[in-house]
Amino acid sequence: MLDKSILGRKIKSLRQQMGYSQTEFGKKIGISKQALSSIERGVYWPGIDTLENIAVLCRVTLNSFSDISSDVYKVAEHGAPYADFTDREIRLIHRFRLLREDQKKAVEIILHIQG
Repeated sequence: MLDKSILGRKIKSLRQQMGYSQTEFGKKIGISKQALSSIERGVYWPGIDTLENIAVLCRVTLNSFSDISSDVYKVAEHGAPYADFTDREIRLIHRFRLLREDQKKAVEIILHIQG
């Protein structure tokens, strides 16, 4: 299980790599500087919406936050398929991955995707 302090350090590292202050980063992901500070210090868990917003902004996968042994990395830097996607497309993919299997099947039916 991921520790709050490890997650906080990963988020802080991403923010710093992107060159944002806590205030700027917080605005971009929809939370206050104080909330971001608490998350980075490992005091509070971020909500899934906040994690998703961070992932989209920093172009990382949500899985980057779950594996305590791996470094958080930018997907685009590794030539991963997300490199050419819009932020909206990335958010849709992340939301799709959070669905139950029956919900995923319903989306595939609606979009006429054979899986």
